[in-house]
Amino acid sequence: MQRCSSCVGRNDRSHRRSTRASSSGAYARNSKRVATLGVASPGMLIVSLLGGQRITRPRAAVVPRATPHASGRSSLTRSGTWPRGGLTVLMTRAFNKVRRSGEREGLSRGHRSADTSAGGHTSRGETRALDDPQRTVVLLYSLVEPDFPSVRTRLPLPLAPLAVARPLLGAGYKVEVVDQNVDPRPLDRLAAMPPPLFVGISCMGGYQITSAMALARKVAHLWPDVPRVWGGWNPTLLPELYEADDVAPIVDVVVRGRGEVPVLEIARRLEQGRDLDGIDGVSWRDECGAMQRNPDAPWYETPSRPALAYELLGNPDDYITGAGVLNYISSYGCPHRCSFCGIPAGTQTFRPLPNEHVVEDLVQASERGMHTIEFFDDNFFTDKRRALDLAQRLIEAGVELEWNTNARVDQFSKLSDDELALLVRSGYRRVNLGYETGDQQVADGVRKDIDLGEMDGLAERCRRAGIHISLNLMVGLPGEDTASLVRSLESLWRVHSIQPETSIAWYMFMPAPATPLWRQFAEQGLLTLPTTLAEHTQYQDLYLAHPWYYVSPARRVFRERRTKHKQIVWWYYIGWVAAEPHLAALKSLHRLRQRWGRWRFSGRHFALPLDWWAFTLADRLRWRWRWMLAALYRTRPLARWNLNRIRKG
Repeated sequence: MQRCSSCVGRNDRSHRRSTRASSSGAYARNSKRVATLGVASPGMLIVSLLGGQRITRPRAAVVPRATPHASGRSSLTRSGTWPRGGLTVLMTRAFNKVRRSGEREGLSRGHRSADTSAGGHTSRGETRALDDPQRTVVLLYSLVEPDFPSVRTRLPLPLAPLAVARPLLGAGYKVEVVDQNVDPRPLDRLAAMPPPLFVGISCMGGYQITSAMALARKVAHLWPDVPRVWGGWNPTLLPELYEADDVAPIVDVVVRGRGEVPVLEIARRLEQGRDLDGIDGVSWRDECGAMQRNPDAPWYETPSRPALAYELLGNPDDYITGAGVLNYISSYGCPHRCSFCGIPAGTQTFRPLPNEHVVEDLVQASERGMHTIEFFDDNFFTDKRRALDLAQRLIEAGVELEWNTNARVDQFSKLSDDELALLVRSGYRRVNLGYETGDQQVADGVRKDIDLGEMDGLAERCRRAGIHISLNLMVGLPGEDTASLVRSLESLWRVHSIQPETSIAWYMFMPAPATPLWRQFAEQGLLTLPTTLAEHTQYQDLYLAHPWYYVSPARRVFRERRTKHKQIVWWYYIGWVAAEPHLAALKSLHRLRQRWGRWRFSGRHFALPLDWWAFTLADRLRWRWRWMLAALYRTRPLARWNLNRIRKG
């Protein structure tokens, strides 16, 4: 373990006393300290197991001293003595509390055994261990979108905490999952708990970074002596932002990469009052407040059993809104090399669960009332034989479930008509294809490695087999001009003519962190890499409002081209894709708008987009109204009423 020169040959406690006086009052703005444990799993961005971040505290940064609060809870002062310390200080405090409480009867000071079954059930002798707050771990999942909870959106399951929780349960720890997306008042729930062993915060990216930072500050105020550990896809891809000085008050530990294995060792070390030196893939703060970064972790084998800890969800109706839909992961990793995708940056190794275990889980889901399984695998059809074997096993087991997956165009095109029929007999109903662009040159430029000429034939074969198609279109990819965008939209029109119920998900391209295009844009001057986590939260993919895009002429050209392409896509959307409204009074307006969009797109009348400007203004106002309304619904008087309204919806 590396240590500062002042600590060499000196007693740690005396060193902290000497630095405490010299740093008194310094960095008083950091009145909240948060530690966060992160673990990241290689799933889609949706599947962010706690991942790794790296944080270094400023030299003058210190941990504020907790003072007694009138309510009995400790609070942080903005003045007075500011002792210097790190994760080791917090671990020592927590360890001493456990030792003094007398709850460690019959256990050695250095280790507590917890032999449990694979399913996470504990023996009778471990009952007291689960009741011990010092063997409790709290895993937080902050808001994914600012308008959650929402009647319009089915809430995603917190897959990251569920994956990390399983090994902790198996070792005898009690795990509490607090999901801000369905619990509008998470601090009220946390305030009723005793301080846990540590708090884990999973962070996927996008708006969740902002919401996680805000929640972490509140947790630090509530439990100033409890370590908080960050993780997820974003900390794994950009660990240097989480190791920066500006976020030192809210980060103590970071796990880089998948965290099912490191998180258990972290819990054991914290319980024993030891530091985290030697745990691969972990960044942590020593007793001097300096960030120590352990070597990267090897790729851990995917655990064969058990799967996610769904039993921690509480009421599943909070997520599925009565629809009987369950999110499931049967494999991790993608071996392909798309330059815009963050999955290969995390892992290119395909790791599936055994099919017999997947079938057992799906049988149990069916028995508990689920009727649809959404597979959130990174690339489900990487192993075609495995996918077909799973379908055959589901048929033999008599499971009456509908199931849907994602797939690449080239992978799904290789399935024969008989193999598609086998999937349908097993309950397969929808495939989400990573289409991205209908122009072959653009696809080759981003290393898609697919033949787009197969798309029309695939759409016809899926229509005959009874498989619904969902396409992802990414607007603004490198090398895309107006002509290539029009070709992409024309290819979508052909697919619509073959299968009219085809659904399309539209995305504006922005380079994902740590991807080849992220680095390419930085080299071309189109992107200035963020240096702080707060700066990264302003990484707007909708309006490009961040000042990074207003510096050079190249950036202005890039932004203007993106805006024009958004207009073209909008005219295509209202002309052919937009659904007809249910209200009769709006149907005539919809038909008029539809004819206008078709005239714009078919005749290439793209000049003077007054209608687009009006739509943009109305859309921005609409979204801000939704965010304000969602914030109102998350207040204490309306929170429970709104959640009940979502369930009934």
